[in-house]
Amino acid sequence: MLIGITGIEDPLREGVQEAVAKCKNTGIHVTMCTGDDVLTAWLITQQCNTYIPGGIIKAPHALAGYHESYCATIAGPCPILT
Repeated sequence: MLIGITGIEDPLREGVQEAVAKCKNTGIHVTMCTGDDVLTAWLITQQCNTYIPGGIIKAPHALAGYHESYCATIAGPCPILT
């Protein structure tokens, strides 16, 4: 017997979309770093306009053991680090 299902939404903070747009308009590449689930992170990129069609989502375990300068170079074209 199903008693119930619940869900929550944590909306973007006010001004995030505008801040991202300003960054993009000045040539700043925006990368999101989150601890969220991959699907949740992808949905957030949709909301704040940082989604790149065909973009790559990288999990931190994929970067484990690499020097931070290497991680910075491969994180550049990546819209989401989760």
